[in-house]
Amino acid sequence: SGNLSFASAGETNTPYFRAYMGGTNTLADNTTTKVVFDTVSWNVGGTYATGTSRWTPGTAGRYFIHAKIQIDWGADDESKCDLLLRKNGTNVNYHSVKSGGHFYLGASSVNLTCTVDLDADDYVEIFAEQKSGAGRTYDGTSQYNWWEGFLIAKT
Repeated sequence: SGNLSFASAGETNTPYFRAYMGGTNTLADNTTTKVVFDTVSWNVGGTYATGTSRWTPGTAGRYFIHAKIQIDWGADDESKCDLLLRKNGTNVNYHSVKSGGHFYLGASSVNLTCTVDLDADDYVEIFAEQKSGAGRTYDGTSQYNWWEGFLIAKT
């Protein structure tokens, strides 16, 4: 017997990547801004570009995408933040939360999970927008602000 894996069944989930925010960044108020994920944990297939925070998988298929950011709101509890996935510059998925303020000790997270169909030359990026009346700092770096994606099935 032994352990079965998808690879042993002839299936592979490449390309795949995980990228994170390598430094401290600020998210401007009321402006949709690309999230800077400039460092990779892994980049199998070499298709993630740290300079543009853009993933162009290069293989047509259906992909699983998960992204997370955490914003430091201070004591503000009347704010909102959107996290958006854009494919070729167009919004295809988003998630929105109201900030946690005092209850969450000044920080709250926004997560986005979805599947998306991509052609070989399509690209995806993560954008964020917050509305609080002031610029807000991303809370932490690699452990709180990252995204990842992998192939589910070729199309």
